[in-house]
Amino acid sequence: MTYQKIRKHTIQSRRKTQKKLLQFSRRNVAQLKEAVTEVQSDKAQSASETKEQFVHDAQEFIGVAETMLTQQQTSLPWAKSQRSLVSLHKTHIRPMVRGKYPVEVEFGPKLLLNLRDKYLFLEDVQFNNVSDSQLLEKSLQGYLERFGHVPMQLAADRGFWSKENHQLAEDFGVKKNRHREQRQIQLSQRQGRSGNASGAPVVPLKPR
Repeated sequence: MTYQKIRKHTIQSRRKTQKKLLQFSRRNVAQLKEAVTEVQSDKAQSASETKEQFVHDAQEFIGVAETMLTQQQTSLPWAKSQRSLVSLHKTHIRPMVRGKYPVEVEFGPKLLLNLRDKYLFLEDVQFNNVSDSQLLEKSLQGYLERFGHVPMQLAADRGFWSKENHQLAEDFGVKKNRHREQRQIQLSQRQGRSGNASGAPVVPLKPR
């Protein structure tokens, strides 16, 4: 609690806290090993599905915990492997280095969603930091398979924009490519002239 209340930490205080956490983690792993050994050696308890499940889950947890402890003790902060574990319970989770303030690294899945009539539909889940520009085809294909046609208008984050994706949207039959138009407006504004002098609002995504 004291560590969390302090906004800025020195290198010494951070190392001291990390050392304590590693000590607590090693102690907890040792206690769990003792509990597993005691359960396995207790002949008074008959073999049951609950007992076997506990032993299996505990041994699997111990293996992951020991791997994380080893990598924390042996890996330097600037030389960590790309396959280092970052989640104790979900080992498939990968860090996403976004470089955005104030959190440069994010954890968790990256969702690809399609919007129709104020409802969101899940098209894909990624646990790696995939570029948005690589997801447009999957989004349009998912929309086509789900509703039987592509949307008349496409509105997406600027990360989806590229010349290839603009051509892809045209190949799919999308009549209005909003993220392309918005990009042109931004470029025009940077050059000192407005690309939307009429003040027309951004067209929302609507089905055909």
